[in-house]
Amino acid sequence: MTSNNSDSDNNNSGSNGVSTTTSLIYSRSMIVLFSTKILRMFSYGALTPVFYSYLLLLGIDIFYAGVLMTLILVGDLAVTLNLTTRADSFGRRNVLVIGALLKFGAGFIFASTSNYALLVLAGIVGVISTSGGEIGPFISVEQASLTDAIIHQIGEHQARAVIPVWFGWYNAGGYLAQALGALVSGNLVSVLLDTYSWDSLSAHQAVIYLYAAIGILMALLYRFGLGTEIESIHIHEDATPNKCDVTILIPKMELGLHRSDSVFIVARLSCLFALDAFAGGFVMQTWIAYWFEERWNFSPKLLGDLISISNVVAGISGISAAYFVSRFGAINTMVWTHLPSNIFLLLVPFMPTKNAAALMLVTRFCISQMDVPARQSYVAMVVASNERSAAGGITNIARSVGLLLAPAITGYLSEAKPGSMKFNAPWIIAGVLKCVYDLTLWAMYHMSTGLKKAEDSNAKAAAIIHNNNIPTTERTPLVVAVR
Repeated sequence: MTSNNSDSDNNNSGSNGVSTTTSLIYSRSMIVLFSTKILRMFSYGALTPVFYSYLLLLGIDIFYAGVLMTLILVGDLAVTLNLTTRADSFGRRNVLVIGALLKFGAGFIFASTSNYALLVLAGIVGVISTSGGEIGPFISVEQASLTDAIIHQIGEHQARAVIPVWFGWYNAGGYLAQALGALVSGNLVSVLLDTYSWDSLSAHQAVIYLYAAIGILMALLYRFGLGTEIESIHIHEDATPNKCDVTILIPKMELGLHRSDSVFIVARLSCLFALDAFAGGFVMQTWIAYWFEERWNFSPKLLGDLISISNVVAGISGISAAYFVSRFGAINTMVWTHLPSNIFLLLVPFMPTKNAAALMLVTRFCISQMDVPARQSYVAMVVASNERSAAGGITNIARSVGLLLAPAITGYLSEAKPGSMKFNAPWIIAGVLKCVYDLTLWAMYHMSTGLKKAEDSNAKAAAIIHNNNIPTTERTPLVVAVR
């Protein structure tokens, strides 16, 4: 992560103790954002091997467990929409603290009661991951914060090349933490059962309490560790196109978006992401763990190992995304790494042995997540600074909407005999729909000017900033005209 910029403002440390050397970009806020990402994904990963089984141990019918997971996703939709579309005006740090407290509350209630109504309430109002992946307002607001923290130091022109690299490492850290969480969780349950003779319900509850405790730790880190550079840089459409003013002007917004181009591009991407997420909802990691347990009799420890390995290779693959983005573009990277992985996904249930099935799953994860930093950096850079939290939130909400129906359908299909076509159907449905998403995204990008136009418009904005030679230490808050 190097740069050829020789400006003195960018090659020296500022008075606030933040490094502005582009070869080593960091600040306290960036460290906190990486730390909370790792803590959060560790807790999500820890929940993955045990959550579905925990619901069954509580005495919840398998179908109603699927319904509960769907209702949790409904709650995520409401929480994410409410918080992310207000984050850039209400304050990103404030929103992150609220999200962490909701995570704690949901985890504590799930660990403390078996009352189905209370679990539904906690799942809807709180933040709890049923898939092992991101949920709630965190990723949208954190990535918007990380983007502006980088731009604050080196300017938007250079940041366009640096941000995909940081998003790659940001996601890689998350995947590795998620893998470690799954590994720790599976082994913890096994140790509590075998060594300390805990009953199965209590052993699983220990993991849920750990999930809740991490929510409190995240809230403290957000509250006392984040600085002002993570807040939004506001864009004013009516300013002179070739000048940059150091004032805050907040225009009227629609769900956090104020430019017509932004509304257009976010709407198109949201529809596509919803299709991809609907497909992914059939093969969430909690269900994958259940499928391997029922189909191949995997133990909790072996499940934890499998999910851990899958997330490790996924994290490593994400780091390489920046290279492909710079060489082939974000959309091409998203499509041509994602499409082969979905073919591997289709093949998992047809493998003749448990080792072959596990190997095919891990092979799929080797390339399945390379599209993630490409997608995230694309969304972050095709909208204005004070639209980033909203754009990330809306596209993530679209993904949540796509997920709504899938778990309930999966719950119905999972009632079939293990090994039957009906039991294996979620793999096939997910693989086919994800292939349709990839090909549609590629066609829309190359057969329409809409997605390309957004890239060109924001590249122009970056050039305006760069050509004005405004020192990065004077660029927060910044008003930029984009025509």
